Amino acid sequence: MTRRRSLPVRNAWPSPRWVAVSWTAATCVFPGACSQEEPPSRAEDSFHEGPSIDERVSHFPLVDGASWQYVGRTASGQWSAPRTSSLRDAGEGRFVRVDGQNDRVETTYARHGQQVRTLSQRRFAGETELSTTVYGEVGRVVLDEAWLENANRDDHVEYLHEEYAGTGELTRREWRVYRYEVRSSFEPVTVPAGSFGCVRIRRTRIVGTSSGPVQETWFARGVGLVQWLDPDAGQLEVLAAVDVPGGVEAP
Repeated sequence: MTRRRSLPVRNAWPSPRWVAVSWTAATCVFPGACSQEEPPSRAEDSFHEGPSIDERVSHFPLVDGASWQYVGRTASGQWSAPRTSSLRDAGEGRFVRVDGQNDRVETTYARHGQQVRTLSQRRFAGETELSTTVYGEVGRVVLDEAWLENANRDDHVEYLHEEYAGTGELTRREWRVYRYEVRSSFEPVTVPAGSFGCVRIRRTRIVGTSSGPVQETWFARGVGLVQWLDPDAGQLEVLAAVDVPGGVEAP
């Protein structure tokens, strides 16, 4: 039987902390317990909540029953078998995306105003839960529609990152800082699912005073994620098909 961890249900979503500068994050890796203070200094929030939007015209549509199919290319140039992602409404404003079947990943999202945030991610092998990652009280920002108002937007955001073993034991707890850059507010992208006008976002993890891993993502209105690139690893993933009930269906 799968042992599921109960995550808190949040009815009022707090704002993520947007900061203008980075700081050196301490890391705690165990088993055992860990106590860690928040970073001592931060700039004031520049969080732009804005009004709620129609999911079917958003750049990350949270619509029950939506599905996407992706194919990936490795650094060696080999293409993977198609991977299907399906989305279901989990209630309380949360949506769970399931990637894979037997060996699967379940990622929980929620919208707060114009933002979509990742709340948690669970990994399974069959019915056995292998691990869970929780992205703090506020979640990790995936996309903010407000970014589209400024093609040169450049923000830093921090959150408390926690990892648990399948047994429920806390194994890592650390504050993380990410830099988000809007590289383009409209960039044509052609993938197997079709051609789309995308917003291109670069996300960089800040480690101490240095830049860490980088990911580039392309999102299209009413479609969601169209393309994902890890430039360091040379990995690319592209959209092969999409079906958003009441919205876009392609090819």
